[in-house]
Amino acid sequence: MIRVAVVGAGVVGKRVIDALAGHPALRLAGAVVRRPNPFVLARPSLPWYAYDSAAEAAMTEAGVPVRGGLAALLAEAEIVLDCGPARSGAGRAARYHRAGRTAVFCGGERDPRLGPLVHPALNADTVPGRTGLRLASCNTTALARVVGALGAHRVAELDATVVRCATDTDKAGKGITEGAVLSPGLSHHAGDLRAIVPGLSATSAAMTAPMTSGHVIRLRIDLCGLDATAAMAALGTEPRIEVADASTAFSTAVHKSLVDEPWHRRYRVVLTPVAPVGDRLDLWLHLDNQSVTVPEALDVLQLAGGGTTAGEARRRTDHALGIAADTELADTELSDTELAETAVLS
Repeated sequence: MIRVAVVGAGVVGKRVIDALAGHPALRLAGAVVRRPNPFVLARPSLPWYAYDSAAEAAMTEAGVPVRGGLAALLAEAEIVLDCGPARSGAGRAARYHRAGRTAVFCGGERDPRLGPLVHPALNADTVPGRTGLRLASCNTTALARVVGALGAHRVAELDATVVRCATDTDKAGKGITEGAVLSPGLSHHAGDLRAIVPGLSATSAAMTAPMTSGHVIRLRIDLCGLDATAAMAALGTEPRIEVADASTAFSTAVHKSLVDEPWHRRYRVVLTPVAPVGDRLDLWLHLDNQSVTVPEALDVLQLAGGGTTAGEARRRTDHALGIAADTELADTELSDTELAETAVLS
C-alpha cells in the first residue's frame, strides 16, 4: 500500500483523510496541520503532525498527540497530497522536493512549475515519473468527467458558463451577500481543460452568486461522430455522474438536503439535460465543490505511486468510496490479495 502524507485538514484535506481509511491501495501515513480545528479535535487518535512549533504547541495544549513535524512525516510517507489553501502550494514545493517525495497539489493550483494539470480519465499517461502534479479545480473536474465519458475526440466544441457559490459553509467571514459578481473575460476552466487535452476547442466564463455551497455549470457541447441520444447514454453509464430527471425542477439547496451521501461524500456530478438534440448537448451540471475532486485525487495518488493503470486505480477508488457497486469490482484486474484487502477495509 502507498503511504500518503496529507498536508492540511481543511475543506478537501479532511475529506481525503476520511476517504483514505477504506482504500485498498492507499494508507494515511499522517496529516500535518497548522491548528487543531474541529475535525482534528474529533479524531485525536489519527497520526497528526505539526506544521511548525506554534502548531505543535496549540495541538499539545488541546490534548492532540503530535508525532513530529513536516520533515518527520515526509520521512514516513512515499507521496504527498498537498491540500493547503489555494495558491499556497508553491511555498511548500521545495520541501517536498528536498525530501525526494512526489507531490500532488489539490485545488487547481495555478503555478505551472508545480507540475502539469492532470485528470486520470484524460491524461493519465502524464503522471508517471513526475515529481509534481496538479489536480484540476472542482469545476474543471466536473467538465473533465463529461469529456472523459464522451471521449475527447467526440467533442467538436465546448462552451461552459460556471456559476460559483460565494463561500464555503465553514467560512462565515468570506463571500458576497447580495448580487452576482460577473468575472471579466474568459475563466480559467476551459484553459485548464485545454492544458489537459491539447487541441480541445473549449471556452468558459464564470460568475459568483450568493450561495453557501455548490456550483452550477451550463454546458453546451457540439459533438463529432456521435448524436445526442448516444452521448446521453454514455454519460448515463459513468458512475461519477448522476443523470437527473429533466422534467423536474432542480434546486441545489433541495438536492443538498435530500442527497443520500453524508456531508463529506458527495462525489458525483449531477447532470440535468436541457435540450439534447441532433449533435448538440445542452446540459446543467451541479457539483459539491468541497467533495467532487476527492475521487480523482485518490486515482492520481495511485498512478503516481506506480504499478497500476488508470482503469484499475479508478475502479479501486469507486469501490472504496461507494461510487460503484461491489459487483463492478469483479470485472477489474485486481489480484486475490488486493480483493481480500478490499473486503477487510471496506
